[in-house]
Amino acid sequence: MILPALLTQLELALEGLAAADFVALVNGHALKSYEPEHRTLTYTAIPDKEEYPRGRFSRIEEYLYALKWGEYSAVLYDGSVIQIEYRDRNSEIWFHRLCYQPCPVDIDLSDRSAFEAPLDETVLQSLSSGNTEIIRPFVALRL
Repeated sequence: MILPALLTQLELALEGLAAADFVALVNGHALKSYEPEHRTLTYTAIPDKEEYPRGRFSRIEEYLYALKWGEYSAVLYDGSVIQIEYRDRNSEIWFHRLCYQPCPVDIDLSDRSAFEAPLDETVLQSLSSGNTEIIRPFVALRL
């Protein structure tokens, strides 16, 4: 019963952050069952997506992949991505993904016109612009 309660608390927390204008985008979450005793609480990513290669953590490509395929819990106004995922086995949590990925470029999502193009494309355009003043150091943080 842990994951259903966590799902409710997570959705309420993300809705509260959005209502307080703390986050630019919130993604829904769902419980998925793979076997009766194995469940995952995860963000509702695009179902028919390409697979991200394992062992490629803390790369800009991972950040862009998360944006492109909806693999995030929330996106902050500076473009940073937050990912929250839990897995349980026999009602005990055995895996979690609590990850913060900063945006690799200086963008501001407080203006809704920033969402006219997909965010991953906006970031890619900024990276390829040649303007080194907008590029930030990039290191993802997992807890």
